[in-house]
Amino acid sequence: MKHILSKIIFLVTGTVLVVASAIGWITIDLLETSLEDGLRKQGVVLTENLAANSIPCFITDRFAPLSSYIESLAAQENVVYVMIRDNSGRIKAHNDLKRIGEVLTHDFALDTVENGKAYTRVSTDDNGVKFLDLSIPVLFESDPMGVAQIGYSLESLDVSAATARNHVFVLMLVGTGIGILLAVLFARFITGPIKKLREGAEIIGKGNLSYKVPIATRDEIGQFAESFNKMVDSVNKSYEELKNCTFIIDSVDSGVMLISSDHEILQTNRFLLERFGAVDGQKCYKYLEDRQGPCEHCALDAIYDKGEPSFSKEFTGKDKKIYGSTGSPIIVKGEMTVAEIISDITDRNLLEKHKNMHAEALEALNRSLESQVRERTAELRASEEKFRNLYENSRDIIFVLDIDGCITDISPSGERLMGLGLRELSTRNFTEFLHADNISDVRSCIKNVIVHGEELTLEVRLQRGNGSYFPVEIAMNPIYKDGNVVGVQGLGRDITERLQLKEQLLQAQKMEAIGTLAGGVAHDFNNLLGGILGYASVLKLHIDSLDKNYNYADQIQKAAERAAGLTKQLLAFSRKAKCEVKPIDLNTAVHNVLALIGRTVSREIEVSYLPADKLPKVEGDQGQLEQIIMNLCLNAADAMPHGGTLSITTASIHLDRDSPDLVTLQKKPGDYTLLTVEDSGIGINKETVSRIFEPFFTTKETGKGTGLGLSMVYGIVKNHGGGIIVHSDPGKGTTFKVYLPIVKEEKQEGWATKSYNDEVVSGTETIMVVDDEEIMRLMLKSVLDCLGYKVIVASDGKEAAEIYRLQWKDIDIAIIDIIMPVMDGGETFTVLKQINPQIKALLASGYTLGNGKVDKILNEGAQGFISKPFTVTDLSRKLRDILDNP
Repeated sequence: MKHILSKIIFLVTGTVLVVASAIGWITIDLLETSLEDGLRKQGVVLTENLAANSIPCFITDRFAPLSSYIESLAAQENVVYVMIRDNSGRIKAHNDLKRIGEVLTHDFALDTVENGKAYTRVSTDDNGVKFLDLSIPVLFESDPMGVAQIGYSLESLDVSAATARNHVFVLMLVGTGIGILLAVLFARFITGPIKKLREGAEIIGKGNLSYKVPIATRDEIGQFAESFNKMVDSVNKSYEELKNCTFIIDSVDSGVMLISSDHEILQTNRFLLERFGAVDGQKCYKYLEDRQGPCEHCALDAIYDKGEPSFSKEFTGKDKKIYGSTGSPIIVKGEMTVAEIISDITDRNLLEKHKNMHAEALEALNRSLESQVRERTAELRASEEKFRNLYENSRDIIFVLDIDGCITDISPSGERLMGLGLRELSTRNFTEFLHADNISDVRSCIKNVIVHGEELTLEVRLQRGNGSYFPVEIAMNPIYKDGNVVGVQGLGRDITERLQLKEQLLQAQKMEAIGTLAGGVAHDFNNLLGGILGYASVLKLHIDSLDKNYNYADQIQKAAERAAGLTKQLLAFSRKAKCEVKPIDLNTAVHNVLALIGRTVSREIEVSYLPADKLPKVEGDQGQLEQIIMNLCLNAADAMPHGGTLSITTASIHLDRDSPDLVTLQKKPGDYTLLTVEDSGIGINKETVSRIFEPFFTTKETGKGTGLGLSMVYGIVKNHGGGIIVHSDPGKGTTFKVYLPIVKEEKQEGWATKSYNDEVVSGTETIMVVDDEEIMRLMLKSVLDCLGYKVIVASDGKEAAEIYRLQWKDIDIAIIDIIMPVMDGGETFTVLKQINPQIKALLASGYTLGNGKVDKILNEGAQGFISKPFTVTDLSRKLRDILDNP
């Protein structure tokens, strides 16, 4: 009997062990594969989102906005590291540089960057921890910009697998015991003990885990029965523990549910069953809130569709109570599912409920806090490393002072700019490196920062180790410890370049304002000279040329003409004079000037001229360009009273964006001709150079210069679209460099005028004079009366329109001033042309032809223009040109 029983037990037990082992190991393998696949799928979704979110950062090269998103990814379970790398493998953003450093020792060949394909790989770091590396290429318009990487620790999977192995082992033991029990029952079917075993198994199978098989023999069957009873005790213990776990979940005073991606409730606990009833496959929005559809911005969809890590919200249930809800994704059977925890927060008594939580819940909370502390520590280390890099690589001076103003720390950039090391700077007071003019202000500033906690900014001059000073903009704010100010931290920026640009801008604005003032003075002066020239011409018409008074009138006219020449120089400086534009050969202009001044320049001065071959032509006025060369040469000669060398060169040059002269001139890049006039004279100091182009500014003795020569040069150059630069040092001579744009295409301009002799031309037509200056109206009336014309005068455009509306058929021509109050010349001409579209008009202005307003009126139909001041001869010819043409 024992032999048969042994065979039965051995056969059944062996079969059960083989089957259970096969099933167990297959189950473990499937479980590990399922867990790893679920983790891999979740990681791919998150990595793809990380790659998509990093595209704007690669475009702008600013990865700071991505840091919060990276930290949220890193906070998820099992995530070891998160980083963004460019095509060369450099890390652009990360969560834990130390952990990443361990991974990079086992770095891969960056297949993602080279082939533009995603890959996953399982590897092991130096500590033997397995991790899953997920890499997705960052593509912009199909071009790789870098790679997004997320690493998952497989340690938790190993733990889960180990747990599963233990459970399978237990199940194997249970299965083996069941096999033995079945064998004993089978044997008892033949024998009494086998029957008792079968009966005991049936009792236990019905759920009575406290039943003991009543076999007390000491043979194999008795031993088997004893083992069987022990196994039942173990199963009963496990069953009680399982009931306790289920009891804990059901006893938690919060709802627990699992929800699928289509909002279907998969499982709930007792809390939700008691409050909302059975599930029966309902949707979460219908089950909880009695809604007909999901919310517009469903937090559940955000997890499934956008890969959001979790959500937290409040809602009112269909029982009218307020609930707080939090949800997070979990992996169940290899698929992502959302677990939602729902708490009744109507009475706001969560604190009391937390006190009654089970000890295991408190332990879980403690583990969670420990994990948060570790994560926060890692964040602080990463933050410290980031700010250390900023501190060491910043171009600005970063410094720290104690409450006495002594330097306790300074950045490497500060050491470079100061020319001193930290040992030489530390413990020394900050004011020791300040210019004397700034010490008082900085001490007051430091005091306000320490005493009142203010944040202040000021400009100072710091002294380098070699004794030189440089300007710095300093911002200072207090350092607090335990609520008290313990020092000052500051940021200093070298503003040398900014101040230079500011000075250049102020100089340009000053020259522009002076030019505007000069133009306005010239315009008003021209009106006065017009009256003087006109009346002088009238006197000459009424006086015989042999009369001595005729000579007086002639001298008055010549003096006025010389004064008119002075106003032309002012207009040239203000860039309101016309350039009679045509292609000019700059070499020819230089030759003409040198031939003219050859007898003027002292023989002790050696003149050297080096023209460029095939020099491109410039667009400009021949006379004005020659005047530029003349003034520069004469000034150079005056700077060499005891002789020297005057060098003149021409060249063709291209200025690109990086050319220093282009930055100074503030011109567009392009091709220019360069005129250089250099002398070996006495030179000019820096203060004089800054004012050298101002009108009436001169260093010559009284009576030996007007101060308009170089200002006129400046105005003509600017009027031609060019620029001028001067370099000089006392005792080392002066160099003027004039840049003029080259002509793009040949242009020819001209005015077809009728030829007259030098005599005054008269007429009998009726002329309307419109001018706001009384002296000009009276002068023109007197002159035109002498020439035989009938004259009607108007003091402004409004009066002229009223007169013309009544008498336009009798008026043959109108002389219209440009600058007038009420209505300017352009508006006046427009009104008169509306009355008579065939009107003939002669424009008159203190500005010359080339002014924008003058050109606009001429384009609208005015027949001619005459610049104030003018002679009677010029006026009479202009009138006849217009009146005699149909």
